[in-house]
Amino acid sequence: MRYSTSELLSRALVTVLLLFVLEIISATVLTNMFSFRLRLSFAVLFCLFLSIYVQINFLPFLILIIQWVHSIFSFEGWALGSMIGIIFAVGLNYLKDIIHFGTYISQVIFIFISLSLWDIVRSLIIGIKLNSFEFLINHYLSDVVSNIILALASPYIFILLKVIWAENSQKALKA
Repeated sequence: MRYSTSELLSRALVTVLLLFVLEIISATVLTNMFSFRLRLSFAVLFCLFLSIYVQINFLPFLILIIQWVHSIFSFEGWALGSMIGIIFAVGLNYLKDIIHFGTYISQVIFIFISLSLWDIVRSLIIGIKLNSFEFLINHYLSDVVSNIILALASPYIFILLKVIWAENSQKALKA
């Protein structure tokens, strides 16, 4: 898709504002509703959407901005998330021709696998940095419930993002 500079900036701004609102809800409301640690990382979902559906040269910078906004609300650093996001964007760029979300279930399964891989890569990098892999499984298992919830919500969030990034409103409604 070809976007003018003003279209690109306005769509990026709306995307970041949506992420900001979702992160506020996740960091405040959801953490107080449950007795266990439930922290939804909408930034990962946004990075996956942009990597699959939006083909722009500005994508690495947009992933950086998304991870920076996410780092305001979490202990994760923006650098680690940006690096993993760009690795995923490159990988998904190669796979985008075979990725087809024909059904709700296929999208949920693909997103769950992607979120799980994201968590595994993040845990491995943190383990390498700390020179200790003792927490690796516990860190991954603590995010499984969040990944399931995000995967189930992904079709609806992707519809919102498709409306934001569509070339016109008719294409967004067809997708």
